[in-house]
Amino acid sequence: QNLSRFSNLNLLDTFSLGREDVGGMLEHFVLTELLSLNSSFLPRSWSKDNQSGSVDFVFSMGRDVFAIEVKSSLTFKKKFVSSLNTYKKYYPKSNLILTNLDYGRRCKSNDYEILNIPVYQLYHYLNHWG
Repeated sequence: QNLSRFSNLNLLDTFSLGREDVGGMLEHFVLTELLSLNSSFLPRSWSKDNQSGSVDFVFSMGRDVFAIEVKSSLTFKKKFVSSLNTYKKYYPKSNLILTNLDYGRRCKSNDYEILNIPVYQLYHYLNHWG
């Protein structure tokens, strides 16, 4: 691909870029941030067998497991957490994180908490976990 089209990139302008372009860059950024935390557990993805829905990253730090969904949206939408809800059914002790370009918040879904963390704060949050 020709990467020069990203030379004057504004990630907050999601209308002029394709959603796939921004989403792919954000996923790559999150993967780079997770690898820089030097966990002995490499990030993986998760999907339910023969079903739709997947989680972008499953990551562990010590005894804590995080399911991380990356979205290229400027706002939080409930539909973004459906795959995290499915993951939580199979792995109830995991911590759920939605990361995007929003300013972040805590939200409840099915009696448990999902953290919405801005993509630029994910490293800081995980590095200071616990």
